[in-house]
Amino acid sequence: MQQDRFEVLRKQLAETPGIGLEQLAKENGLTTAEAIELLPQEIWQRTDGGRFVEIMKALSKLGKMTIIINTGDVIFEYAGEVPNGGIAYGYYNLTPKSPLHGHLRHGSCKAIYLVERPFMNTQTVSIQFVNGAGSVMFKVFAGRDDERKLLMDQVEAMRALFRTDVSGVPA
Repeated sequence: MQQDRFEVLRKQLAETPGIGLEQLAKENGLTTAEAIELLPQEIWQRTDGGRFVEIMKALSKLGKMTIIINTGDVIFEYAGEVPNGGIAYGYYNLTPKSPLHGHLRHGSCKAIYLVERPFMNTQTVSIQFVNGAGSVMFKVFAGRDDERKLLMDQVEAMRALFRTDVSGVPA
């Protein structure tokens, strides 16, 4: 029965690829992580949440990107450089010298997804940090140029993070 429901949702995602995953998950009693994994396999990849610090540090070197936090009631968007940070007191602390700063409970991250899919009639590439409950903590989207085209150097760097792990071994 559950498998039939998943097949219906997979078909819905294939027919309407830009559907909001958080809303789809909520309407169907799924976690957002489960909704991501219902997408066609060729548009998402997963790595372990233990790579949080490594991936955040890599993203901080890529230039202007967009960070989105969606609580269900609020969607916050920040366009700018991903701040560098370090670990102290149980948090990954973003540098206070950045316009975006704060404290991220990196140990709560259990999975990290690279998702390449259309949204609102435009192609997107994002890295999504997911907690143990299957909820997206936040997303980091590849930047765009003045013509709204994806910055391919960022896209390639994001993809590369999912080809190797911290030791340089293919993931």
